[in-house]
Amino acid sequence: MDILLHESVRVFEPLWTVLPSSKAILPVLSKLYPSHPYLLASTFDEADVVPMFPKGYCAKPVMGRTGANVSIYNDRHELISATGGAWDKDNILFQELALLPQYDGKYVQVNCWAIDGRYGGTILRVDESNIIGGSSGMYAMRVVPDDDVALPQTPTNVTTTTD
Repeated sequence: MDILLHESVRVFEPLWTVLPSSKAILPVLSKLYPSHPYLLASTFDEADVVPMFPKGYCAKPVMGRTGANVSIYNDRHELISATGGAWDKDNILFQELALLPQYDGKYVQVNCWAIDGRYGGTILRVDESNIIGGSSGMYAMRVVPDDDVALPQTPTNVTTTTD
């Protein structure tokens, strides 16, 4: 992060955005809310990996982006997938494994945003690899209120019988 403070570096995003975009908060949240349904258990301590993650885990760089330098380990703690990248010197975070769903041979990740406390948008990231990266397919979604959706009407000439 020191490079961001160098006078020859121009930052286009406010510097405060480094904090929420870092994964460093995840082990803290994991300790504060150990049973939260929307948080995966996380730790910085490699010695905690085996007891904390019996179903497998991911190793990720704290400041990594777009799937760079991510390693996935199975329930026997064997490497099953890994990527390279520019974050190989970064601090590593270990996180409980939550595999992405697969549809038609592709892994799918749903990304949602809130803006000012309200729904802001959704995209789908899709890849044949189980690690979504910068070159993974990206598909925007449009979500409309139910009132704006024309649902097919049930035909009036249909009768139902029960036996």
